[in-house]
Amino acid sequence: MKKTFFLPLIVFLLSACSFPEISTSSSFSSEDSSSDYSDPGTQTIEPSEEPSSESSASESSASEPSSSTTSSSQSSSESSSSQEELIMTPISFPQARSLNENELASYIGNDVKDNNGWVNSAHADGLIISPYFRVVADRKYVSVYATRTTYGAHSFSMFDVPEDCFPLELTISSKENESWNSVTILPKNKCTSSLSNGKITLTIPEPGNYTVLPDGENTKPLTIFAYKKEAVEIPAGYSKKVLSPGDHGTLVFGKEKTVLVLEKGFHRINRIELKSNCMILFESGAQVEAQNSFDGETPLLNPDWAGMTRYQAFLHGQNIHNVQIKGHAYIDLTRLDWHARLGCYFENCFDLAFEGFALVNSPEWTLELMNCHDSLIQDCSIFGYRQNSDGFAIVDSYNVQVKSCFARSGDDLFEVKTMNGSLTTPVSNIVFDECVGWPDKCRGFGIIHETQRNISDVTYSHITVISAPADWMDALGALVVIVAGNSTISNITFSDVDIHQCSFYPINL
Repeated sequence: MKKTFFLPLIVFLLSACSFPEISTSSSFSSEDSSSDYSDPGTQTIEPSEEPSSESSASESSASEPSSSTTSSSQSSSESSSSQEELIMTPISFPQARSLNENELASYIGNDVKDNNGWVNSAHADGLIISPYFRVVADRKYVSVYATRTTYGAHSFSMFDVPEDCFPLELTISSKENESWNSVTILPKNKCTSSLSNGKITLTIPEPGNYTVLPDGENTKPLTIFAYKKEAVEIPAGYSKKVLSPGDHGTLVFGKEKTVLVLEKGFHRINRIELKSNCMILFESGAQVEAQNSFDGETPLLNPDWAGMTRYQAFLHGQNIHNVQIKGHAYIDLTRLDWHARLGCYFENCFDLAFEGFALVNSPEWTLELMNCHDSLIQDCSIFGYRQNSDGFAIVDSYNVQVKSCFARSGDDLFEVKTMNGSLTTPVSNIVFDECVGWPDKCRGFGIIHETQRNISDVTYSHITVISAPADWMDALGALVVIVAGNSTISNITFSDVDIHQCSFYPINL
């Protein structure tokens, strides 16, 4: 029997300044995006600058594009202390369009509704202009976008905010001339809001993600991503390679101690292969579109269990260490065929740091660490609508922290698994802190299904489940420990949890 719970708060312990005007959306045909793609093949990333003798600052949060000629260490340090660093900056992306009524009806999921949510095909449009919201900051309109999810278009805005520019105050109004009577903001007690003349005023005191539900409804949400704006230190001895917007094909790091900078603008890429001691820095406003192009690439599986062909992940590293991927970019995988690639996959790696980017509409698991350790994922966001688009999957790994991340996708979200029974490394000391989940089709947080080895000491703290509507099988829930394997699961902690809405089991062991 279907069970409905509304839990405002549960605590569960288990022991076993100035903004530019919004730019008009460019005329952009999603069909043209692929048809005019010029695939340069595989490019080896070789630095175009001699290594610096001292560490320097790189403006990964800068709102203005840097020159395609790599800056010197001195000029980089000077720019990081410029006035640009001292103001709040809304993040805008170059390729997004407004949809007409018929296009929007398809985008928000007429096909999804006809198939009970199980739609896995690629879609012509990825990022669009939000059809629902206007957002004003400092008396100027700022960019509001939307992306496809299982049950409609999820709107969002992104901001780079220096620490001394908080609180960030926004005014939110309806493009559909709706006058709202109430508002719910999640996570709770993180910011203040008020209503006047049907508009919402939102005051954000600190960096984080904040989801706005006008009139408390889940159908047309808006999430504000307020990033802390700061310079990123490039280690001494590292060289830089800067890529301007364009078609890049497959990118392979040619040597260690290389920093790849993707400038603000529209980049089309097949995939990226990393080496040890390397960095990817996205300038704020970098929009990366994965191409459904596999010429000359050997499949990993052909076919896989679903009869599809699978290739290497879009962001990939194996047997490497000391890798950083940072910056406020929108990485769009919408055009890829179902199961064509994982979004981000690292295996047998350590000392990884992922921070600040969005991975959107992956055709397979979105961000997976397999047999990795001593790594951090922070301020990353995931959106997705397809089956198997799992969120943050920590598999056969230990000493991993996932902090201040957001996920709404078409499968399980914040999960720990063990899938390789032959490994002997521990699976323990994994922490999810201040994360927000919206599991449209499956489970939110927990130990989920594949459990071939023992798991211990996993902590979920200060987490929010916005909505958990899935009820199509018994092994579902907002918080779960679902064991399917000969293993012992112990010392799993859920604490300070807010489940806003759940249509099935809030807790399922």
